[in-house]
Amino acid sequence: MEAKQNFYTQGFQAFAKRDYDRAIELFQQALAQDPAFAIAQQNLAEAYCQKGEYDLAVESIRKVIEAQPNNVLAHTALSRYYQKKGMIPEAEYEMMIANSLRMS
Repeated sequence: MEAKQNFYTQGFQAFAKRDYDRAIELFQQALAQDPAFAIAQQNLAEAYCQKGEYDLAVESIRKVIEAQPNNVLAHTALSRYYQKKGMIPEAEYEMMIANSLRMS
């Protein structure tokens, strides 16, 4: 198995066990192997969110959106992270983008 995939798989397993610190470490290692590994970046953002580190979650998911502007799940996740930060207009805007992408 490729190194990045191995790190990602282990990170996903740690995430499933709610070991978010370990998941973050492993997703970061996967991204060190391949900075364009979008699913690892998305899961890194979600691990940060689960820890309540919303600024890091936003920063991480924005990288996915920069690389994949039509990624519906990334826009939906960014909307959730903004909601958690109390940034309601920004959250609504991101949800509007996600809904627009779903319809196209």
